[in-house]
Formats: sequence, C-alpha cells, structure tokens
Amino acid sequence: MSADGPDVSDSAAGRLAGESIFVPTSFPLARWRGDEFVASATWTVDRHKETVRLDVADDGALCGVRMLRWGNPDNHEFGRYPFIVAVEAERRFGGMTIASRIRASWDTGTGGDGEFFRAEITSADFF
Repeated sequence: MSADGPDVSDSAAGRLAGESIFVPTSFPLARWRGDEFVASATWTVDRHKETVRLDVADDGALCGVRMLRWGNPDNHEFGRYPFIVAVEAERRFGGMTIASRIRASWDTGTGGDGEFFRAEITSADFF
C-alpha cells in the first residue's frame, strides 16, 4: 500500500503530535495549557497545527491522549475525527518515563469499536 497527498500529510502531522508521548524531550517545543488533570499541547509543524490533550492521573501517570486527527476512519469522508490513545502502562527507560502499553482507536460516533492498534514498548534508547 502506498499513498501521498495532502490528506496523508495532514494525517501524519496528527500522528507526529500524538506520538510525542514517546519522546518527552519534544515537550518544550509545544505550547502548553492545562489544569490539575488535563494538559493540552499544541505543536506547529510546517503548515500544520495539532493539539493533543493529555489525561493525567492523581499520581501524575499518563492515562491517555485525545485529539481531533485528520483521517478517513471506516472509509468516512476525510476530516477531523476524535482519536484516542489509551495508556495502559508506563515504564522508565534510561531516566525517562514513557507510555509503554497503548491502544489506539478512532471514535466516529457510530458506536463501533474503532480500535486498530495495540503496542507494547519493551525497550527505548534516547539520544
């Protein structure tokens, strides 16, 4: 499978912002807003402005990421749809704590399960 064009670029910009949870050193590059339990970070990359909402537990652990990401889940028309990453575990690698077990899903409002990706990070090196 291969694709290109503005829809792919727009989706990739959202993915980059969402995957920032794996690269905490990218956090200073974002514009931040928040309160006690929710932080929003906005990254500007080229012509793209992407905002992610980080849900945080009482102990400071990351619980999840929410954003409106560009895409066409379930073959819907391209647009911004709720995109959710559930963080099931965190782990420390080389002095940095990152999400280590995640589930990603689209929420298209159809009541179906939009989960399409699960991952477990077993090692990470930061340079």
